[in-house]
Amino acid sequence: MISKHTLIFALVFLILTTAALADTEISSCMELDIVGENYTLTQDLLGSYDGSTCVEITADDITLDCNDYSIISEEDSSLFLNGVEGTMIQSCTVSGANIEIIDSDNNFFE
Repeated sequence: MISKHTLIFALVFLILTTAALADTEISSCMELDIVGENYTLTQDLLGSYDGSTCVEITADDITLDCNDYSIISEEDSSLFLNGVEGTMIQSCTVSGANIEIIDSDNNFFE
């Protein structure tokens, strides 16, 4: 027979594992700075007009799935990769300003 403690441990482990596998949803412009995290857009992103970058990726091994949404910025960079490696950008339409990549290698666009 399975003990009560074993069942509690298994339940906590399952909850923590499921939470760790979940994507971080994005609904506004922001910095993506968690190594190895998967980010998914939930809507089009419209950059501000204060000269700031809409989406700046500053950590390695990030996946950004735009989910067929757009990143739009009229003034500064729409998408900025700054000193990162192993980034995957997929299902994105980036328009307006530009995509800026500085000191970054082995990044992929799909």
